[in-house]
Amino acid sequence: MTGFEPAKLRSYHAPVSLRAHGLAGLGLFDSGFDSSNIYNGQRGEVGFYKALCLEDLIDDCSSYWSVAMPGDDGVARPDSKFQTDVDCIVVQGKTMYLIDLKYYASGDVTWHTRDGQWLLCRDNATGEQVGKPRHMSRNMAMAQDRFQRIFPGLQIKSYVVLIPTQDGLGNIASGTAWPGEVELINLPRMLAIIRAGGAGFAEDSTQQKLLALLKD
Repeated sequence: MTGFEPAKLRSYHAPVSLRAHGLAGLGLFDSGFDSSNIYNGQRGEVGFYKALCLEDLIDDCSSYWSVAMPGDDGVARPDSKFQTDVDCIVVQGKTMYLIDLKYYASGDVTWHTRDGQWLLCRDNATGEQVGKPRHMSRNMAMAQDRFQRIFPGLQIKSYVVLIPTQDGLGNIASGTAWPGEVELINLPRMLAIIRAGGAGFAEDSTQQKLLALLKD
């Protein structure tokens, strides 16, 4: 258990930060997901926002929520073909984190992949598979490439982050990564990465480009 489980966060009223732009979960409404997936996606994004607030990190960085996937021409405008988005982007000076948040089954389980294409969940007690395999899309690899073109002067790092459920956090097998070597990590580790970066914010030119990509 992490202290960031939904029951712990439900009664916490997160403050509004002037360093946060956009709305967590907004991009899910035009994603084509069913209502259950939209709800779980929102729990993941809102949970991450609240965790940043509880850890006193929300005002130490610039964050952007539900950011549209840009085109492949190096211009900061939403792609007209791919209606996907990046759940959260955190900028600390010259470092930009592209973060995909996942609200998946947790508890005494281990997430792993055999082929880098499908994510599997194993019950640690029985060794049996839990639920259906989940396809690991190339969205984050695409985002890494396209945001790097728009921001060639920044160090851009991409992560897929597991958010705790009511059962806490599951384990992640070493080396588990989405296509493009986008590492799967848990929420506490993502918070530690941001904390280690220290206070830092987006420059005006970076901010204007990211604001142009926000879902509305």
